[in-house]
Amino acid sequence: MLSEAELMEQLKSIITTGTTISYLPAADKSNQWRIIGTTGNIIKLFSGTGQFQLLSFAELGQFAREGRLTINGKLYTGTP
Repeated sequence: MLSEAELMEQLKSIITTGTTISYLPAADKSNQWRIIGTTGNIIKLFSGTGQFQLLSFAELGQFAREGRLTINGKLYTGTP
């Protein structure tokens, strides 16, 4: 199992502008977020319904540990 720092670094290497993520069980447009940028440890997200959200890589790591993070439609399993 990856340490918290290793997990965040791995996510930082995967998450780029244009990537689509979801961390909620329902797969409708309101639960799919497009990465519009990152700054340091903050991820800027925009949904298909026009919502804007900020998340930290630590929060994204928590979703990954809980087994509910999808990246570009694929469940994140800890391997790039």
